[in-house]
Amino acid sequence: SQNMFETLKAAAILQRPITPMAEWPTAMQTLAMCWDGGARAMGQQLGRIAAGYRPLIEGRHLSLYADIEAGLIAQGGEELIETVVENILDNAVGFSPESGRIDLNLRRKNMRAELKVSDQGPGVPENALERIFERQYSQRPAEGAGSDDHRWHSGLGLWIVRRNVEAIGGDVKASNAPKGGLII
Repeated sequence: SQNMFETLKAAAILQRPITPMAEWPTAMQTLAMCWDGGARAMGQQLGRIAAGYRPLIEGRHLSLYADIEAGLIAQGGEELIETVVENILDNAVGFSPESGRIDLNLRRKNMRAELKVSDQGPGVPENALERIFERQYSQRPAEGAGSDDHRWHSGLGLWIVRRNVEAIGGDVKASNAPKGGLII
């Protein structure tokens, strides 16, 4: 676990066998990116963010697996991208069952970068998949993964994600994974 975080932090790429995509949940979040210009390298930024989540992830006995394609440059500012990734990871951690797995995947797709974050939590009712991006919308199960000990949640996290992603020309989507969990 420590090696993974150190590798992400230092090199922004995890050199290990990758779980085949067919075994991963299949919904996505897409961020608008460009590959030229003076913007910040996405892989390095994701590595720093993931390293910052280490105490929280280890404290919840979760596993974070990352597959980050090197060389992708973000069109948005550092804080904007950081806010997007942190809000998505906060939800993944919050809804993951103890000993669950979170997958972070960054890939080039056409002329964009595609960021996918998947968890093994309870997922979202189909009729609420769009609503989770609305301002002040929060739906949490009464117990189990995601119940979060009945703490109050503002419902702003994924609304902020959508607002920021759209501000840089991207889009964000959520869907339930075939074997449970959510991918954003």
